Amino acid sequence: MILKFKKSFTTAAIALSLLVSAQSAFAITGLGDSESSAVAAAANVHYTWKLETAYDEDWFVYTNNTSSSVSITAAMTSPSGQNYNLDPYWYQNGNRIKLSVNDNGPGKTDSFTLSNLRPGEKISFRIYTATGSVNNSPYDFYYTVN
Repeated sequence: MILKFKKSFTTAAIALSLLVSAQSAFAITGLGDSESSAVAAAANVHYTWKLETAYDEDWFVYTNNTSSSVSITAAMTSPSGQNYNLDPYWYQNGNRIKLSVNDNGPGKTDSFTLSNLRPGEKISFRIYTATGSVNNSPYDFYYTVN
């Protein structure tokens, strides 16, 4: 009985770890499609997702739950021939501030850095098409916290 429980527990733990760590190239309808349903994304993980339609948006969010200020660097690479945008929003003292991005155009990497995200503050990342068209190729998004 104990051996069966250990085997079942181990199998469940492995399945859960694969679910949490694996990032699908396919968008999940309704997951992160609005600011209010933003995905609490882990730092240093590449999210390779697709926009489902020209009206689709993907949102990710990070909250600084540490006791000190951190620096955030984020990057999003558009699919070849597509021009997707990365819009970061900093939530500071009750205000929502849209940050500037180094936008490099179709198929290139857009990026930005915020050097002083204080404890308790959050930043969200919006990804959407700039041209009103999407293809079947995924974008790549990631951010780092230092």
